[in-house]
Amino acid sequence: MKKKPFWRRVNRGFVVSMALLAIVAVYVLVTQLMLLPDKQAVRTLANDVRTLVETNSMLSEEEIAALQDPAALEKKKADIRVELKPLFVEDGANLESTAASIDDIIDLQVNGMRLIETRGEKKDNSVKCQIDQDVATVSVYCRYEKSQGKYWDQKLEEMVDDYMDEYMDLQLVCKKVDGTWKIYRTNLLSMNAYRNY
Repeated sequence: MKKKPFWRRVNRGFVVSMALLAIVAVYVLVTQLMLLPDKQAVRTLANDVRTLVETNSMLSEEEIAALQDPAALEKKKADIRVELKPLFVEDGANLESTAASIDDIIDLQVNGMRLIETRGEKKDNSVKCQIDQDVATVSVYCRYEKSQGKYWDQKLEEMVDDYMDEYMDLQLVCKKVDGTWKIYRTNLLSMNAYRNY
């Protein structure tokens, strides 16, 4: 008895399905590879903002003392806006509100409500990025374990000098303008410290 050819022995629907699945997998892989440079550019923007927040949330006692002068404090805040401006699109929806969030972090220190002396090790560091054509969303979450310093404990309602965990949450919406990624809007920017009970 003559053996049937392979094409007659196999389920044709299954073969066609597998071929289509392979084509889709290759398409997704190629698309993701093409997005790598864009994702890197967006992550770099998020990292620039994160670095600015980290730097300004851990001022030295000397820096804080200098910022007791209102003119020095205003200059510091103006400098932050100068640093942020190149990161934002020209009609950016909230460069000012982003700068104001960093201002608040500085004010906490100037008003004696928080002083980070040593920053703990970075834990739970995650950066998530999604791109849809010329719009991207990037989220950054960091936890710094066992930072040390003085800060206002809301539970005790008093200043404490102890170890704490710091948390940074950052969510940006970015746009590609003339081939360059820029921040369009900051959905969230917070840097908080909590005592580990």
